[in-house]
Amino acid sequence: MKRALMLLVSCVMCNLATAQNVPCYMPLSGLVAWYPFNGNANDRSGNELNGIVNGCTLTTDRFGHKNRAYYFDGTGTYINVPYLPLLDIPQATWNIWFKLVQPNNNAITGRFLWGCDPGIGKHITNYVYRDAVGYQVVYLDPRVTSLEAKQTLTDTSWHMFTTTYDALAGQMRIYQDGMYMGMQVFTRVKWLSGDLRFALSTDRYWQPFYGALDDASIHSRVLTAEEIYRLYRRARPSKRHRHR
Repeated sequence: MKRALMLLVSCVMCNLATAQNVPCYMPLSGLVAWYPFNGNANDRSGNELNGIVNGCTLTTDRFGHKNRAYYFDGTGTYINVPYLPLLDIPQATWNIWFKLVQPNNNAITGRFLWGCDPGIGKHITNYVYRDAVGYQVVYLDPRVTSLEAKQTLTDTSWHMFTTTYDALAGQMRIYQDGMYMGMQVFTRVKWLSGDLRFALSTDRYWQPFYGALDDASIHSRVLTAEEIYRLYRRARPSKRHRHR
């Protein structure tokens, strides 16, 4: 009986998610924005935080479907989401799938994945190095809080990168492919307002992203480690598509 009830609840939630154009694997509670990149850069969460495409092109996603992800050539192509108050969230989870081009090459050093980008000297950055993925918050004071996960990326497979930011508790956490990689404590609790950008930062320290991005989401709460692992398990591609 208990199992049947759980199955019924799961089906109801799945139908609700489908009705909102959000897949069953995506947690709905606190969902601020979801970008499946299915032919465009629109937010399908219902909040209309739509992106503006600047030079990047549609490509094959992590499941092998054509025109359902975006390719960035590393020259400065990007997607910009104009600022709206919905982006002012002191607790957040940022999640995105990425695939690098030439991962073991210095060309990817300091690549900007996506983040809140008010301008030079203040930003929230999700980034990838040749030997690490990380999350950085830069304040105007200047004050820098960074968290890196050292893990050499030696393939061109799809990977899921997740960061959580809790200004109230003063904690950042980082996950790769659903696995917890580390936590950083900080004392500054101010959230940065600004446009949301994919693949290009106004801060010249970060190079433009070179590769493909797919299925990005923002939640206005800190997802638990269990939720993040479950999201990866349910949203990951098969081994056949993972390396394409």
